[in-house]
Amino acid sequence: MDHIEDKVRRELKGEEGSFILDLRCNLTWDHHKCMETLQAFYAFIRSSEKNDYLERELAYGFWFFDSFVKSWTSHESFRAANGYSEQYYQHAYEIIYFLVEWYMGYDCPFETHEAFIAEFKLLDSYYEQ
Repeated sequence: MDHIEDKVRRELKGEEGSFILDLRCNLTWDHHKCMETLQAFYAFIRSSEKNDYLERELAYGFWFFDSFVKSWTSHESFRAANGYSEQYYQHAYEIIYFLVEWYMGYDCPFETHEAFIAEFKLLDSYYEQ
């Protein structure tokens, strides 16, 4: 888990090469970085879902990630420069919300983990369209 936790921490801190740093500084949404980030979040949350307590820094990071990504990328200039469909962005926001909700609320928002993985595949299909 250490590798996954390190990746999650680097992402939430906006370190060099992170998805969120590209959004903020380069105004670029990279689908592959997004998927790697969301899958790292998934793996980290799944491995830590039995923990009784949340680490404040991580909890704040997840909350900030959810609110920042949506607000920063909703501007029409950002959208025009990146060229993904509205359906793609909305689904990405939903996945981010589901991950944050799961981290904060203990329970996976889906009946099975396979159903959550299907959401990643659906986001990939929107990218390929």
